[in-house]
Amino acid sequence: MSRYLDPRSDFTATEIPIEIRIHPLTGHTTRLAHIGMPPRLEYVFPEEIRAAELPIFAPPLVTQITPKYSELGLQERYTRGRCVLFPNLNPYDELSPVAAIGDNPLVAPMDLDPEDVGDALALMRDFFRDVDSPRDRGVIGWNFWPASSSSIPHPHIQAAASGRIPDRQAAERRGEERHHAARGVDFWDEFLAAERDGPRWLGEAGGFAAVVDFAPMSVVPETIVVPVNGDPLHLQKASDAQLGAMASWLCRLAAAHATLGVSSFNSLLHPTAASEGTPSRFRARFIPRVYVVEQLHSSDWTWVQMGTGEGLTSIAPEEWASSLREALG
Repeated sequence: MSRYLDPRSDFTATEIPIEIRIHPLTGHTTRLAHIGMPPRLEYVFPEEIRAAELPIFAPPLVTQITPKYSELGLQERYTRGRCVLFPNLNPYDELSPVAAIGDNPLVAPMDLDPEDVGDALALMRDFFRDVDSPRDRGVIGWNFWPASSSSIPHPHIQAAASGRIPDRQAAERRGEERHHAARGVDFWDEFLAAERDGPRWLGEAGGFAAVVDFAPMSVVPETIVVPVNGDPLHLQKASDAQLGAMASWLCRLAAAHATLGVSSFNSLLHPTAASEGTPSRFRARFIPRVYVVEQLHSSDWTWVQMGTGEGLTSIAPEEWASSLREALG
């Protein structure tokens, strides 16, 4: 408890609960501390996004002004349904593909099409199937709208791969190995058994379960989407139906968060390839993002995350999960 005499109530003695959580997989710490989040606002279409509408990822420009691959074994561009995959003009790694989601250059979060998102994920799967090891190991990322650092309003996902696993995903991998060595069982099996029907559980559909993270890194808590039976173990093994189920969850989460006043998000999906040792499990992390605006009183990255490497969340994951369950319907 943090204690002080509160001037807002004639300096009466006041106690404010503060909680430090230790993540069961990575061991990182998260501070659960109220930092002034106001009542959630109804979803509004931000005018700055409407004004920034650009059709460069939609026909006909998507096949006229985007780059093409020239490497042996890779298609120049990959197409499926209304989606197109091509190299990123501003690459993040040796391999840095972008997949435009659908052909509508401006989509609200509650209008994301699961079929289009599933097709974009399938393009990423097909791309990584064509890539030689070890460059087939990496992550897929999604920035949706400016608060998430998205510079183009057209929904799109991208990947970064060269064989190196980024820090957060590597920490999760080490956690999986530690858990298996200590207990002889898969972390995700025990995770789902412990969370099922609990205060952070959002539900199960299409072979995937969604759970609000116990110790999130973001101010508005993150959600994990993970297969319930261990299959697929990585992106290249995923079937069309499995990617469609993952896409459905991501679209439902986007719509539910918008209902609660959070329209921007990042999402990370991994692993993209098999790894040595204990099998991992293909999964997504849905990360809500908020603006630095007066209505929200705070950005979602503060000195705590940037300076200490700890997570900071202002809404208890159990409270956020309750709101999400209602918004998911």
